[in-house]
Amino acid sequence: QELCLAMKSISEGSAKELEPKKLLSMAYDKIKKDGIVQAGSTTAVVAHLSEQGKLTVTNLGDSWCGVFRGSKLVFNTKFQTLGFNTPYQLSIIPDKIMADAKKRGSSYITNTPIDADDYEFQLKSNDIVVLATDGVTDNIDVGDMELFLKNNEKSGKDLTSLAQEFVAEVVKLSKDPYFPSVFSQELAKVTGKNYTGGKEDDITCIVVKVE
Repeated sequence: QELCLAMKSISEGSAKELEPKKLLSMAYDKIKKDGIVQAGSTTAVVAHLSEQGKLTVTNLGDSWCGVFRGSKLVFNTKFQTLGFNTPYQLSIIPDKIMADAKKRGSSYITNTPIDADDYEFQLKSNDIVVLATDGVTDNIDVGDMELFLKNNEKSGKDLTSLAQEFVAEVVKLSKDPYFPSVFSQELAKVTGKNYTGGKEDDITCIVVKVE
């Protein structure tokens, strides 16, 4: 939350447009300098849509950005992970905790904005841009997203209602013990055991339609 607030403050106070990675880096540095957050970590996806229709994205970790054209996925970012359920992440860790970990021969994940992947994509009119946390992508796959958009493309619903309905559906599936979620299928592959059920997590989604 503090990272987003910092990016909002910096972007609104800048006289020029900032590239997503630059904005992410400035916000991360500000939070560390100001000491607002004592400890914590987060993944991040930051996007900029230019007036010429160019989408610029920087992604660190397992948050996600995808573009749908005619309900079909035509662009998406890739997950950055160190292993199963272990994404790259920005972190703020107190020196004492870092020192104690070092004594034990262990460490924490300490990525920086420079580790984020950068993307560019040329948008077209009526494209749908989706930015989502892993609470979405750990539960449903791209095919489910395409089906949802296809089933609603002629519904006449406004974008806000559509996004709220989408999130509500993902939340419902995340609590279903019998739903074959993406996470449960991946867990089954890793462990060699059978797993089913959704993954309850932070489920956040931003949906933008290109005019």
